[in-house]
Amino acid sequence: MLHKKLLPFLILLSMLASAGIYFFNNYSLKLVVTHTLFCLAIYSLCAAYTKLYDSFNVINNSPLFKSLLFALASTILIFLYTGNAISNYFWKANLNLNLINRMLEHYYYLKPLMTGLIMIVIPFIVYIVVLCGYIRIFKSMRKPNYSAKKAAFYYLSISLIIFIQLSSSNISRSKNDLKEYFVGEMFVDLISEYTDPHLDYVNDAGGIKDEVAQSLDYVTQSEENIDYSKKNIIMIVVDCLRADRLQSYGYHRDTTPFINNLISQHTSHQVKHAFALCDESKCGIRSILTSRNIEAQNSLESSQNSLHQKLKDNGYQVNFLLSSDHAFGGLKRVYYPNDFYLDGIGFDAYPLNDDRGLISVLEKWPNYNGSPNYFHFHLFSAHEAGISYGKYLGKGVHGIKPGFLQGEPIEARFSTTDASSEQLKHDEMDNAIYQADLIIYRIHTLLKQKGYIDNALIIITGDHGQGLNEHGYYGHIKGLYNESLRVPLMIIDTANNSLNLTESNYANQHDIAPTIADIVNIAKAPTWKGKSLQQQKSGVTITTHVIPNRSASFAKTIYNPSDGSLFKYIFLSKYNGLTESRYLFNLIDDPKEEINLLKLANPKVDWHNFIKQHQLDIK
Repeated sequence: MLHKKLLPFLILLSMLASAGIYFFNNYSLKLVVTHTLFCLAIYSLCAAYTKLYDSFNVINNSPLFKSLLFALASTILIFLYTGNAISNYFWKANLNLNLINRMLEHYYYLKPLMTGLIMIVIPFIVYIVVLCGYIRIFKSMRKPNYSAKKAAFYYLSISLIIFIQLSSSNISRSKNDLKEYFVGEMFVDLISEYTDPHLDYVNDAGGIKDEVAQSLDYVTQSEENIDYSKKNIIMIVVDCLRADRLQSYGYHRDTTPFINNLISQHTSHQVKHAFALCDESKCGIRSILTSRNIEAQNSLESSQNSLHQKLKDNGYQVNFLLSSDHAFGGLKRVYYPNDFYLDGIGFDAYPLNDDRGLISVLEKWPNYNGSPNYFHFHLFSAHEAGISYGKYLGKGVHGIKPGFLQGEPIEARFSTTDASSEQLKHDEMDNAIYQADLIIYRIHTLLKQKGYIDNALIIITGDHGQGLNEHGYYGHIKGLYNESLRVPLMIIDTANNSLNLTESNYANQHDIAPTIADIVNIAKAPTWKGKSLQQQKSGVTITTHVIPNRSASFAKTIYNPSDGSLFKYIFLSKYNGLTESRYLFNLIDDPKEEINLLKLANPKVDWHNFIKQHQLDIK
């Protein structure tokens, strides 16, 4: 009788836990059915084990041995739910073994004792606590059940039937009619190569595989393409960098003194309103490199027509130096082809999200020999998970000194007396951006010492923004407001040549690749969707911005160059479509997006007709 009560209770708990994760992260709720069946199969297997134990141990009926498998299954599920709740909150994707293995290998290499203790001690403690709970349960059934063999057969049959059926249905999960029952299921994702909900990113990449971090031993400067007239190109993408937190965009704090100095000393161009296509790194980086819409960014065709492929075809050496792990969602595949690739997983002396890992590599970089180079940096200092070197996060780590990132802990550059918890978040972001500015200063210093800066094109931008509770959320991957989408876009020519850029009011990430191509005089790919900033926008430009992880929400920016107007329409669909909201903002008069034009009592303009005229309701 115990199993007839215990199993339904455990299945109910699993169903509720999975439903919460799937519901609040906009997964298909059909996944609850699949997950519940998996849990039923697992717990039926545990019940079969206990019944078999009963049948062969009639006298020595120990509750400890009967509890072992149940406790193991429950412990695994506890970590599965906890890990996926955290993973979906920060990255909107489930965990998988590849990701876990990469993290463990990386941190075990850096801190073997601490990593080993954490990965062994914490699960062991949880397992012992759960085991004690099951022992108490099984003590209530001390008398052996003499029909145990028959019951064990029934439970084992149930388990095997479910596992076989789920396995056969899941063979072609990305293409068959049952994919809504499998794509995103936690057990399936755990053993999948990727957990990115847009599997077309991976499936359409053809024979392109993930890039693997290289050693500096592989870095050589080609002598076949020496041409001193060609500009070196230095792309610096700062994760979570918001335009409105930079002084050159009107912010009251000088968070980027080096960038400001760089702009003032050289020919430069800054776009006033530049937007990311979405609020996460995957599509932000892809948009910059492929100049394509989200659904076509990681195809084989995209790689063959990417910015770095075009540069490589024109004699450039292509170098990617990236902080953090870039394996999520097949992102590493968009970096093909290249001459050098390194992301945070390959750092041998620093954590993967520490920009000092890039600096340590760049310090050993060979000198410029006249062969043109494309450097692509991805910085993590401004990200909430980036390593901080100051005291403003309560950590006395290492300060930044000229020559290398070391020295005494530095005080916060920006702080507020008696700051509220809300203001502390703003101070933290400003200090993080200042740290990113210091990293950029160090990158510039090293490249200048090695001869790459004298004739260089520097592009500084962000892959997306970062919410600070302006509209009810912190972080990114979930926003369509300006704090999430508006990024800086600055282009600097260190040789002080004319850039001939005429569009300074509006741009999006699509426009970066064709602009670079025009400046360095190479052919643009016919697949690119963006327009070079050497051409002013003509006619109304409408750009779609999305939350690509399972959400039906989207936004559209509408720029009219004839009168300089800029509007944003936002459609929000939350919690599997149960709540929907529509907003329209005038971004020129209302950059903080506080006045919804659709809610005005006596509007001077028929804004609903404006939406219909521009077909803004169509994603």
